Amino acid sequence: MSNLDWARPLAERARVDSATFEAEILNRGEPVVLRAQVSAWPSVVAARGGARHAAHYMEKFDGGVPVQVMAGRPEIQGRFFYDDAVQGFNFNRQMVPLRLLLSELLRFENDPAAPVLYAGSAPTGQLLPGWSEANPLDLTLPGAKARVWIGNATRISTHYDG
Repeated sequence: MSNLDWARPLAERARVDSATFEAEILNRGEPVVLRAQVSAWPSVVAARGGARHAAHYMEKFDGGVPVQVMAGRPEIQGRFFYDDAVQGFNFNRQMVPLRLLLSELLRFENDPAAPVLYAGSAPTGQLLPGWSEANPLDLTLPGAKARVWIGNATRISTHYDG
């Protein structure tokens, strides 16, 4: 084994059913890319039409619950991190209505100097009631809760949310 074994490409699988997922993937404890696993989801189909179509589809499920958004200046180039003094962060957090986040993302869609906007790991059951039923994933574990990440071009460092 060389010191670069960690850099090998991830294993990839085409769409798998829940039995295959449990028998061949889950217990291996290794990352795997599931190509096209959710390609038939209505949300994915809408997103193929562009950001506006994706946003309109998402708005149909808006439960009116504010979402935590991280906002950074264009200068951070999508990388949420510590500030220069490593005393705080290079972004701000605030709770905003989902519709506002989506409208701002669309407003800045083609702007190279856009602020960086990101809502991560938001529970769909609260934020987007009905989403999981309309976009089902039959590979989930008992007790697992669906979550959504919404934003423009970002680079998020590895972290632990809690």
